[in-house]
Amino acid sequence: MSLDGPAVGASVHYRRKRRARGEQRISRIVRAAEELLADAGVQAVGTNAIARRAGTSPGSLSQYFNVCRAYFS
Repeated sequence: MSLDGPAVGASVHYRRKRRARGEQRISRIVRAAEELLADAGVQAVGTNAIARRAGTSPGSLSQYFNVCRAYFS
């Protein structure tokens, strides 16, 4: 059985696309947090507001970041 077949190539391609989407989502989350901090200050920033501004779910924030500690460190 060869590991050089199309299934292996497709798998690598899929992982690269998935990684790129994850990196884009992380960039949107960080940008949204920075914008909210600049606009409203720390008191107004929460996970729901960041997720809403980033166009993602609050669960995505905890998937990519240790919530709160990662945002403000």
